[in-house]
Formats: sequence, C-alpha cells, structure tokens
Amino acid sequence: MAYYVGAQHFPGVLPGYFSFYVGTMPEKIALVETELLREAALLREGGLTEAELKRAKAKVVGQKKISRQDVGTIAMTSALDELYGLGFAHADWKTHFTKAVTLDQVKAVAAKLLKGRFGGRGDGRPGK
Repeated sequence: MAYYVGAQHFPGVLPGYFSFYVGTMPEKIALVETELLREAALLREGGLTEAELKRAKAKVVGQKKISRQDVGTIAMTSALDELYGLGFAHADWKTHFTKAVTLDQVKAVAAKLLKGRFGGRGDGRPGK
C-alpha cells in the first residue's frame, strides 16, 4: 500500500508543525489517506502500549546517537540550542528527556495534536 511512511516535526523558537508523510502509488492515495487518518485516531483515542513506547524511545535515542557522530550536526544543534536559550549542551540531556516520556504524556500530546481536521494535504503528482 505504501512505499514509506513517517512523521516529522519542525522545531523552533515558536511552535512548529507535526506532519505525517506517505509515499504510494497514485491509485492508492485515497486508501492510504483513510488508513493514515484511522491510525491517527487510534493513537489519539487509545495511545500506545508500553512495548510500542519502549521501541519508539529506543529508535529516537539510537537515531540521535547516530546523528551526533557528524561534527556539522553537533555544531548546528549546539548553536541553535544556545540561540534558543537552552544552552549549548542541551542536546546532552535529550536522551534523558526521551527516556523519561510516559504513556500518559504521549496520550495527552496525541489528544491535543491529532484532533479534528488536519491543516493540509499535499499531493506530489504533476498538475495536482
């Protein structure tokens, strides 16, 4: 049904956005959109299991460790955190913060962000 599925956020001084993205065949767009919205509703209404949260935390922590192997990423992260008033060493605390996230916190954020209509829908096909 989908070639890839993911989510991203755009952080900054002001609140950014949270988005889902999917790559699929043109004839599957409606089905994929329906399924994605259904999954968002399930997350909003039921949250995650403890096992799902544990896997998600491990993935985030692992990805951050890998990204911090690049000197440019370390420099940019440190500079932005300093500009945001967090201090240049804030990234060192992110693993601690990630590991401390609870199921109740995830459910509260999902209930806040995954409600009602979403802000927009993009279609990358030519002419769309």
